[in-house]
Amino acid sequence: MKHRLFSGIATLLLLLSSPAVGKEGSYHDATGNPLMKDAVKVTQEDDYNSWQNLLSKEDILGPSVLESKSRKYRPFNETKVAEESLMWFVDELKSFLPDMNFELDRFRGRAIELGKALDDIENLAENALPRSQLLRDQLHNAKLSFSSMTTATEELRHYMFSSTVASLLVCEMLVLNVRLVGYQTSRSLLDIFIDDYAHHLFASWFQMCWKVQEFHSLAGVSKYTRDLFEQSWMKADAKIRDLLGQVSYTEFKRFTSFTMWKGVAYCNKASKSAVLVV
Repeated sequence: MKHRLFSGIATLLLLLSSPAVGKEGSYHDATGNPLMKDAVKVTQEDDYNSWQNLLSKEDILGPSVLESKSRKYRPFNETKVAEESLMWFVDELKSFLPDMNFELDRFRGRAIELGKALDDIENLAENALPRSQLLRDQLHNAKLSFSSMTTATEELRHYMFSSTVASLLVCEMLVLNVRLVGYQTSRSLLDIFIDDYAHHLFASWFQMCWKVQEFHSLAGVSKYTRDLFEQSWMKADAKIRDLLGQVSYTEFKRFTSFTMWKGVAYCNKASKSAVLVV
């Protein structure tokens, strides 16, 4: 008798806790609210957009289903989304540098679009920036890279057709800043998978320093041209030093020769710096 009583109570509780099925096969919760038929089965999808679409249908989902759904989906991670967006942006910039050659006309056609994309990414990252130094550095480098490319695009139109030595040196310094973008990964770190990357960086640095000395020896250069060159070479010098600071010790040892250190001393003299920080 007791066994039948307990069995009947258990059956009743099971019926009360199960969703009700209407005449047409529709599902209802215990309060009578209709449920989507597909929502009864908690899906295993882990896609954020799908989750947002599901939440927008709250008016036809019972609270119990939404609660179970929320345990199956990861919350929106602003930092991760911002980092991945910046990685995409830098990869887009690098796409204009096949074999380190700047495709100026193609970049000019997309410069406005990319500028808007960078603004959107910065707005997206606004809340996450205070929490992540890595994200701040990543955004800073992405903005510098984009600035180098837009500046070169604007200024090369005026200087690339000039035959003066000053104009030639300005063009070479602008292009150097753009090429340095190609030595970075999508996370704005040194790309160590580039063949002889350390050799190319040291060579670029030495050539840059020689051009600085040559430019400073010129007379009759306009203030605008001189200021543009100074800003460009200082920006390139800072970026090369940053990238050289990421060269592995094994690679660095290949350049610890008397000739290399003479070049370092020469570049430090040109940039009025005391030492090369590596």
